[in-house]
Amino acid sequence: MAALLFLMILLLSGVSAAALFGIGQKESSSSFLAEGPGGLRIVGEARGVVDANENDGQLIIRLDLRQYDTGIGFRDDHLRDALETKKFPFAELRVPRAALKFPADGAKLSSKATGSLKFHGKTKQIAFGYDVNRTGSDYHVGGKLKVDITQFGIEQPCHLGLCVKKDVKVKVKFKVREK
Repeated sequence: MAALLFLMILLLSGVSAAALFGIGQKESSSSFLAEGPGGLRIVGEARGVVDANENDGQLIIRLDLRQYDTGIGFRDDHLRDALETKKFPFAELRVPRAALKFPADGAKLSSKATGSLKFHGKTKQIAFGYDVNRTGSDYHVGGKLKVDITQFGIEQPCHLGLCVKKDVKVKVKFKVREK
């Protein structure tokens, strides 16, 4: 079900050539929304699960899929089974730093980019949107993307004849700092 989730998103910024590294991981968060017929809405949330760093000119955002909580234990178990989190515990988005826009100190910006999402053992290019608020050397980032879980080898989750749509909406918030 929520197989979704994936992921993670996004990106961050920094205008200078200084490398970026994640800070405040405990304050990071991610959520997903899987929708189905008749107003079915399944929301999963996780805190402290986003790891964002830069390596070789790529921003790498890693999300721990094992930590999502939908508020219903049975549903959480179904989610972890569908995502096969024992085999694939993380989703990872890689974005070339050069593909990202960076606000000046004290400024905000919204933009879109494309990155390489590794999820459920498969890697696909995916578009996402992001917002960045820069305060000194810190970048407060929020990102959104829509993941078609079937493209990553995950069947549309169904229970008692109700199936969620294959497109799952994912949001991520985190902070990074220039080194």
